[in-house]
This record gives sequence, structure tokens and C-alpha cells, in this order.
Amino acid sequence: MLRLHFLLLQRSSSSSSRGRDELEPLLRPELHLETRLQQLAVAADLELWRECAAAAEDICSLGLHDLFVRSLRGIGCGAGIGIGIGIGGAAEPFPRARERLPRWLALLYERLSRVFWVAKNYLFHALAAVRFFLHIKNFKRSAAQQELQSLASVAVLAVLAVPPDAQQDRRQEDFFGENSMLSVANFEQRKRLALLLGHSSMPSRSSLLLALDSKDILQHAAPACQQLFALLQAEFTPLKLCSLCEPLLKELEQQPLLQPYVPALKRVVISQLTQQLARVYVSLSIDHFTTQVCPEGFLSWPEAEKLLVSLAHSSRRGAAADGSSSAAAAAAAAAAAANEPDAFSVRIDYAAKALIFAEADVCPERHIRNTLASLSRALDTAVQCLQPEETLEQQQERLAYQQAIPKRLEAEAAKMNERLRRTNLRRLEKQEEQQKLEEERRLREAEQRRVEEKQGKPPG
Repeated sequence: MLRLHFLLLQRSSSSSSRGRDELEPLLRPELHLETRLQQLAVAADLELWRECAAAAEDICSLGLHDLFVRSLRGIGCGAGIGIGIGIGGAAEPFPRARERLPRWLALLYERLSRVFWVAKNYLFHALAAVRFFLHIKNFKRSAAQQELQSLASVAVLAVLAVPPDAQQDRRQEDFFGENSMLSVANFEQRKRLALLLGHSSMPSRSSLLLALDSKDILQHAAPACQQLFALLQAEFTPLKLCSLCEPLLKELEQQPLLQPYVPALKRVVISQLTQQLARVYVSLSIDHFTTQVCPEGFLSWPEAEKLLVSLAHSSRRGAAADGSSSAAAAAAAAAAAANEPDAFSVRIDYAAKALIFAEADVCPERHIRNTLASLSRALDTAVQCLQPEETLEQQQERLAYQQAIPKRLEAEAAKMNERLRRTNLRRLEKQEEQQKLEEERRLREAEQRRVEEKQGKPPG
């Protein structure tokens, strides 16, 4: 309705000079930008998601974040955030918006985070939550410690809630339409969306996880959020992961601001649990899974089964549940999953009442090679932590060891060739011996037949 009224006002003013004079003050950039931000806020409150997309596109075209960055470059981040002389001595673009730009940007981050959450676009919701916390921390002087802790907790949980199997679920419901900038189907549109949130590159779950630590967001979060982050990212406890996360998630459920993240976090916990189980188990009975690994208090079996089937049908995992696809399709899906370095395959065998995490005949050498490579990297990281600085003697020993590797390989190859030659020689000797024995046997049989024939011949 607001867009229609604005369009009618423009049409009526173009026909008369008086209307044009009345409309000209309303076309000031700061008023236009403030109108679009207010429109985004009201549309988000009214759950008009397509209107939110249109308002976000308008805000992106007006360049709110670019104007804010120009203001910081012009006057610095000191006392009083406003817009003065920009780069190259440019004139102040919004003379009446000195105090409102930080508030507008905070409004943009907060409303877009809500929009992305409703659209199940968890990746950009997490990016908006991180940007919102950093903005409040840097530019709101009156922010209380409790407010910062709440916003940091939201940012941490939003990043943890991003599905680790893929950046976005292909079957997610798109509220915005095919051609909208907020639609996640188009890569260029997502790049524009990242720029709208002040992110110069395409975000990912790993980059946001690194930002939680590098930007000191994790340190401001609640203790329950910090413990949950450590369980999901730093510890390997496949048999106790659900039982350790259960009290933390129950504590989060008591807080209205953090309670919406609990279902998404449970999905991430199940995904992480399945990935950890796939590293140490080939199969696991459903009874053991429901009683010892994922008890009813954490998640009921129908809900866990739904999440496991979702993982099994995910394009990255490439596995399928028994009974829902053919054996050939399941084998091909498992092979595709095995080709990825960090991927795993999972399927539900309802006949055996078990979870099958990997096929025994699908590229075993690839699994061994990836496991050894991961172990090597982990050991190298541990050595670097224990001995961060290498002495000159250790460097010389390592260099001498590396230089001796070709000679050692040649010696090993010579030993292998000699062992192979001896093996072949023994095999030939054994074959010759068997041939001699066979020849002697044939001669004995021939001699025996000749004697028998001679004895049986009547005398002449």
C-alpha cells in the first residue's frame, strides 16, 4: 500500500509544477532510506516476507552500509558517529542523518536476522546475528553487559544451528519468490545479500565459527553456550554427546530468547553424532542407539529417525534408507559419499534393526588413506602445540632425515625386489620338483602296466 501511494504521488506530481515542489523535499536520500528501513521493520512485524525482500532490495540499492563505512572513514570511530567529509573531500551526503545511521544499521541487522530465520536460511541468519552483535558492541556505548551476553549467545547459537552437511537445505521453503534477492538459489544474489550485511565474501559455516573466536564473541556468550560450542566443535564423544548436550539444551529452553534455537541445535547434534559414530563404527543396533547413545530424554526415536533419514537423503551424504531405494542406488550413493574427504554414509537397515554407517566394500583404501592423512595432520598440530619452536639441532635432524628418504626408498625397493626374486625362485624350484615327482609317478605307472601285461600274456 505504501509503495502504491508513493507511485501515485510521483505520477500526480509529474503533471504539475506545484506537486513537484511538494514532492521534492520528500525525495531526500535520508528520508527515502529511513522510509525503506521503517517499511522493512513493519513488514517483518506483520510477517510480510515478500515485502521484506522488496524493502531489502531497495536498501541495498541505496547503499546503507557503504554510507556508514564512508562516515567512519571520514570522521573515524571516535566520539560522536556522524557523516562528515568523505573520501576525497566529498560533501556530506546526509546532513541530517548524523545520529541515525548506526541505529538504522542495527535495525537492518536485527530485522534481516528475523527474516532469514523464518525462511530457514540459517547461514545468513547467523551472519546477520554476528554482524548485529559486533555493531552493538562497537557503536552502542550504553549497552549493558547483560545485553551483550544475550546478543553474543544468540550469535553463537545461530552459528551452531547452521547445518554442517550443506550450506542450505535444497528443500527449504522459499518465502520470497524465484527472482527475489533474498532467494538463496542464485549465487550472485547471495553475494549481493552478503554485501548488504557488510560481508565482502561469501559466508560459510567454518568462517563464521572462526569469527566467533577471533572477534571475541564466544567470550561474551553465556556459559551454557560456551560449553555447547566446545562439545560440538572441540570434543570427540560419540557415545556421550547427547547426554552431555541434554542439560545444556534444557537450560537454553528456559530462556525465551534462546529457546527457538533448540530444535535446530538438536538436528546439528544428531548430524555431529552420526559423523563421529561413522568414524569408529561400521554398524550400530537401533536398540543400543535409542537406549545408550540417543536416549528418549534427548530425542525420541521417531524424531531421530526423521533426522537420520534427512541425512541419508542429503546430497552430500549420498546414502539411502533400506526399503526406500534399490540396492544399486544405495551402493552408488555410498560410493559418492566415500569420494568426499570428510563425508560419511549412513543408512537405516530396518530388517537388521541397525544403523549402517559405511559399506565394507566401498573404497576401503580411500578410507585408510584419509584416516592416516587426518591422523598425520592431528599429530603435527599436537607437536606444534607441545613444541612451538624447533631447535637448530632438531631442524638439522629433520633435514637429514628428509634428505635420506630417497636412499631409504631405494634400499626398501631393492629389498622388495630381492624378496620377490627369492619368492619366484622358490616357486620355480617347487614347480620343477613337482614336475619331477609327476614324471617319476608316470614312469612307475608305465612300468607297472608293462609288468602286468607281461605276466598276463600266455606262454608261446
